[in-house]
Amino acid sequence: YLCLLLFILSLLSKATAVGFPLALLLFDYLFYRKPEKGMLFEKIPFFILSFIFGITVIFTQAASTIRKDAFSLVDRLAIAAGGIIFYLSKAVLPVKLSCLYPYAQIEHTAFIFTAIILLALGVVISARYTRKIIFGSCFFLVVIFPVLQLVPAGFAQAADRYFYLSSFGIFYLVAEGCVWLYKKADAARIYLQLALTAGVIIFAVLSWYRCGVWRNSLTLWNDVLTNYPGEFVALNSRGVYLANEGDYNRACADFKQAVNLSAKLPYRRGCYLAYYLNLGNCYSSLNKDSDAEAMFKRAMELEPDNPDPYFHLARFYDIKLRDPDKALPLYQKAIALNAKCTEAYFGLGKIYAELGKKEEARAMFLRSIDSDPGFNRLYFRIASIFEDTADKEGMKLLYKKAQANKMNNFTEYYNSLKKEH
Repeated sequence: YLCLLLFILSLLSKATAVGFPLALLLFDYLFYRKPEKGMLFEKIPFFILSFIFGITVIFTQAASTIRKDAFSLVDRLAIAAGGIIFYLSKAVLPVKLSCLYPYAQIEHTAFIFTAIILLALGVVISARYTRKIIFGSCFFLVVIFPVLQLVPAGFAQAADRYFYLSSFGIFYLVAEGCVWLYKKADAARIYLQLALTAGVIIFAVLSWYRCGVWRNSLTLWNDVLTNYPGEFVALNSRGVYLANEGDYNRACADFKQAVNLSAKLPYRRGCYLAYYLNLGNCYSSLNKDSDAEAMFKRAMELEPDNPDPYFHLARFYDIKLRDPDKALPLYQKAIALNAKCTEAYFGLGKIYAELGKKEEARAMFLRSIDSDPGFNRLYFRIASIFEDTADKEGMKLLYKKAQANKMNNFTEYYNSLKKEH
């Protein structure tokens, strides 16, 4: 029962755990357990849970940012086979490490499939002499299989973290090989010990050096772009960091590259919408208002059913250009597409308050609270507007909402205001 409980916790933590029941069968194979009813029966709960969570993962990935119809079955098999070669090569020679490995152009498929077939044949032939090679190889494959992108999802073809657990199969074989060599070749023992010691020291130093890449977001994304210069996710992420630091010119350059590069790939869906929005916001910060407006409108054309472009353009008209007439219908459109668009409700409420429409303003502000009751700062932003417009009734309603939602810091603020008045 403890094993089953831990398995459930691992499934809730990571999708790669779905391969655990098959790994249990591999351990039975390694230790020559005879297939009996009891041996199989004990694993049924694990397989049931694995199946349920596996189906859940597949449906979750259906909301991926990559169109499934962009890859043929052969392409998907090539991606999966390439992933196996990728992880094995990183185990042997960990160079060009990155926090993000983009999808590479699918090529050399014949070479990839040939390499996989030859490796598989070698593993099968090894069964004549030992079970250890099949165990280690299959353990690696079983654990890595769920993340081999047979169902392409996300922005990355691979990730170092996917290899952590599956690598036990590979390094188990390395360890067994070292033990065999140590026992068989007395003269080689000293060289083996020196090689292992040198390996530990070298990899320890490289690991310590690698940690420096994660000093901040700028160093992290610079490292990705050093290895993969055309990676638009990294360009966008670095642009966000630079924009937050106030370096809008460099941020704009990154956002432009991200937009241009991502738009050339037909299998991206929705992921580059944020790049247009980020570029539009960056243009706005640089007072390039016509360029900003064009970017937001282009985003609306790309995703007409997405509320984000409407909200961003509405906020641009509202805050930057001070044009509530243009902003108001766009806020309404964003809400029509997403009933929980909190900031759109707030924007509408602010416009109504500025127009002296207190009742409409109250309604929008309270709906913004209902859409996100735990948004602490929102209560204070709304309270500030109610104070400016001398809307005591609105303040009372806001206080009741804060009480109902247990926003104690705001209720204390409200009570302190009452004492002052």
